[in-house]
This record gives sequence, C-alpha cells and structure tokens, in this order.
Amino acid sequence: MKIQLASAMLSIVCTVSTLASTGSEFPLKPLLPSTTQDMNSGKKLTIYSYNEEFYDLMNGYAPSGVKLDYVEHFASDYYDGGLDDALNNRTGEDVVDIYIIEPNYAAKYLTPQTALPLSKLGITEADCTEMFQFNIESCKNEAGELSALSVINSPGVFMYRRSAAKAIFGTDDPAEVQKHISDWDKYLDSAKLAKEKGYYMSANFTDMFLPFAGTESFIDENGAISPGKNAQKWAETAKTMYQNGYCRDYTTWSERWSNGFTEPDIFGWFTANWFVEFTLDIFSDETDWAICQGPASYCWGGSYAIVNPKTDNAAAAAELLRHTCIEGNLSSSYDRVIPNNRSVLSNTPAYTLPQLSGQNPLPVYQQVLESMDVSHAASEYDYDISSIYTMCMTEYIIGDLSKKEALNMFYDCVYERYPQLKK
Repeated sequence: MKIQLASAMLSIVCTVSTLASTGSEFPLKPLLPSTTQDMNSGKKLTIYSYNEEFYDLMNGYAPSGVKLDYVEHFASDYYDGGLDDALNNRTGEDVVDIYIIEPNYAAKYLTPQTALPLSKLGITEADCTEMFQFNIESCKNEAGELSALSVINSPGVFMYRRSAAKAIFGTDDPAEVQKHISDWDKYLDSAKLAKEKGYYMSANFTDMFLPFAGTESFIDENGAISPGKNAQKWAETAKTMYQNGYCRDYTTWSERWSNGFTEPDIFGWFTANWFVEFTLDIFSDETDWAICQGPASYCWGGSYAIVNPKTDNAAAAAELLRHTCIEGNLSSSYDRVIPNNRSVLSNTPAYTLPQLSGQNPLPVYQQVLESMDVSHAASEYDYDISSIYTMCMTEYIIGDLSKKEALNMFYDCVYERYPQLKK
C-alpha cells in the first residue's frame, strides 16, 4: 500500500512541480558590447519587470538624457519564457537595459551571459557599504562579482497573538516572547508549553521551511542533489510538531489557513513585513497581534535589479541603480518600503500599527536584516527542488511514508524533472 501511495504521490508531485516550475529551457545568447561607446549609444532606457512595482518605487525619477520605457509582464509569462525571449531577441533601441527579478530566480540570471558585472558600470562593493551584507553576497555571480543590486527587502518575522502569548508565557512583550523562541530547540519547548495551555504553536509546519532552510542549497559541493542539514532538521522538527499536535495542518494560502487568523487557539505565524502591514487586514480585523524575530532570520520576497550585458545605456542604468538601490531613494503609493540601505531604514520615522496594538515594527525588521545568513550557495534549481522536497517529506511527517520512502520519492521526482543533474 505504501509503495502504491508513493508512486501516486510521485506522479502528483512531479506534475505539480512541472507546472509550478518557471523559466524556459533554451539557452541565453552571450553578447557583450564590444566598446564603451556601444554601451552608451542608446537614447531609450528599457526596464523589463514582472509587475509595476519598480516603476512605482522610482517615484517619477529617470536618468537625464534618456527616454524611459518600462515594460511590464504578468509574472507567469515573465518567468515562463517572456524574460528569456526579451533578453535574447530585443535589439537596437528596444534592447532590455535593466530587468527586475525575484530572489528565487537570481541564481539562474547571475551569469556573465545575463548579468553585466557592475564593476563595468563603475559600481563596486565600496559603493555598497550601507547595504545589508546578505544582499551583497546574494547578488554575486559564481566568480564573486557583484552582478545585481537588491531593490527592496521583505524581512521575515514571527507574528503572534498577544492574548495567547500572555496565556502561554505570562507576557506579550515582543522582546520577552523572542527569548522563548530564539532558536528551534526553544521553539519546540514553547510549542510543548503552548499545547499544555490549550494552544497550537502555528497553523502548519510547512511555513517553518523558509526560516529553517530558505538560504540553503540542494546542490552539494560535488554538484549532486543533497538535502542540507537544515532541510533535514526541518523535516524532523516538523514531524515532532505534527505528531505531538503542536500545530495545525493548514496548507498555506488555503481557505482553512486564511480562516485560521480568526481562531484564538493558534499562537503564531511565520510571515513577512508585507503580510503584517497590508495582507493581514484581509483575514483579520483584530488588534491582538505583535511581531518578533523568531528562531531564525529570513526574507520572504524582495526584488533584484540586473543590467543586461547587451545594454546600450550603461551610464543611465548605473545612474538609476545608484539612485534607487544604493542610495535607497524609493517611494511607493502602495505600501511602506524596506530599502537595502541601513541609514535610510534607521532614519525612517517610527510608526505604529493598530493591528500590532501600537507596536513599531521597524526595529524588528532591521534586526532581521542585520542578522541574515550571508552565505551564498544558491543554484538555479533550489527554488523548485525545495518545493518538491517539502511536498515529499510531508508524507514522512504525517506518517504515510517512511523517511527512506519519502526521500526516494523526492530523488525520483527531482531526476525526472531535471535529468541533467548528478545522482
């Protein structure tokens, strides 16, 4: 029965993975401009993006002497061939000069064929001393060259119900609650205590994966598929959570998950600044919330700006990146901005949020960004493979498969999806 289930699950997981995986398979053509004159011969600065966010963040700014052309794609089309097609085939005045990507796709595009090393634009790490270090490291290509710049950050936080915190710990103060969940062992101890007090620690165990192993690569030093130690520890911690009834089993973004924000017996949620400040209101009108850093620092979202090696407006591209990404001159009509600039963030006027009972979230955001893992070991396959891993290991966590069976299903699915990878 287990083997039949594994086979069925493999088919489902691989199908879902294939549908969810983005990015075309055809190669991008390396075509570096031959002279500085070629790189600055254009009169139009074309920016390609998966939405209108970067245009909004620019707040009307444009480098002098060029016409700005902002081309927006639907995200699904953008990553499923639209961006690659534009980088390959737009030429002349229509050539893509700058394009915007989400962090999940950075490894694919941080190559000499698709990302101009910023030193060729006169931008070096010395210009980026105000940037958070993890942003610098994650923007480097395999040769260690800075080849992108972070536009905005999306610091991950642990959001919790204040009334539940008082019942469990005797306090709802963020600094005190943080002490109880400052690492994963303490988090598990607190989950046990929460159950004793009649609370679920979280709505599920899958939301833990990003803070647990979101910066860890699934490709080892030999180029083979291998779940890292943090991914493996997540599976064991998640199994402990689930098997002991410390958490609900609500799939993220499902109706049960969204309804969970009205269930007073769920203590906390792993989420991000954008959710706390803007999305939470969709699911809850309560003011019984607070945030703290949680067991590990992570980001959920953000964006990078990359200069196309084929650009014919290098000087204008450099001017725009300095203004927006390095100096942090960003503004948005939609939400508050968490720039990649320490001083700008530190000097942002304090504000309080009614949904957080008047808490100012900025110190927590800065704490998260300063303590992010600075290692840079990502591969272009990690985003998709991590989704396969969490789906397959869920069968182990809930007890439907043994650990060996779940791992075999994971490997089978990955190699079916990516036969070019080493076994």
